Amino acid sequence: MQERIGAPVSVSSPGVGGEEPVVGQERWEEMHRLKAAGMTLAFLFALYGGLFIPAFTRRWLHARGEHAAAILPPLEFATALSMVVFACADLLGASPGWTLATALAPASVHGWRFARWRGWRTASEPPLWCMHLGYAWLIAALLLRALAETTSTVPREAWIHAFTIGADGKLKIGLMTRVAMRPTGRPLKAAAAIQVAFLMVFAASPLRLAYSVHRPVEWALAGSVLLWAAAFLIYLVLHGPMLLRPGLPRQ
Repeated sequence: MQERIGAPVSVSSPGVGGEEPVVGQERWEEMHRLKAAGMTLAFLFALYGGLFIPAFTRRWLHARGEHAAAILPPLEFATALSMVVFACADLLGASPGWTLATALAPASVHGWRFARWRGWRTASEPPLWCMHLGYAWLIAALLLRALAETTSTVPREAWIHAFTIGADGKLKIGLMTRVAMRPTGRPLKAAAAIQVAFLMVFAASPLRLAYSVHRPVEWALAGSVLLWAAAFLIYLVLHGPMLLRPGLPRQ
């Protein structure tokens, strides 16, 4: 049975002398702080990811003579506002109907924003494509949060794993690769090993979600941890030396 954290509840385990509550006020406060931290990180991800992902994409498309959509200020405002409303509804324990609506709203707005970037056109540049896939995981995470209000099969915390491991992980490794190459004067061409690392981070998320839905699947959790950690270890081995040495002369 999945644990669905709501209002603080004190449940004592049977035993002699009285044992500590299994789920009590401290546990609820801890989960609430973690949720608030996740919401804050998701808001910052949407804010900053919405700045540099389209900026890099526009530059890439323009260099190839392709059209890139201009920024729509009302859409950017709606994106930020929808994330704030979603966070408030979830943190304040809104009814399932309101939580469902406030999760679907940012998913829809982010989906519109994502489609306007035309990120699929950047598939030939893996670091940039990786960042777009990370943003797609944010949309998937919001949809998971909405789905959790319609079925008990999906835990309410599942969206956090989709966001942190999938969205944040993909965006970070893609951006870190770009930072290790372009600012140090190297051509933005991802090695085969780092492209494998991109795939490993992508694969880690569904494995972690499989563990959230089917708790007995311990191998899924172990596989997710190993894939995610190994991907960033590959990055460190390949690009760490580039960041420690002086940059190459600009061409």
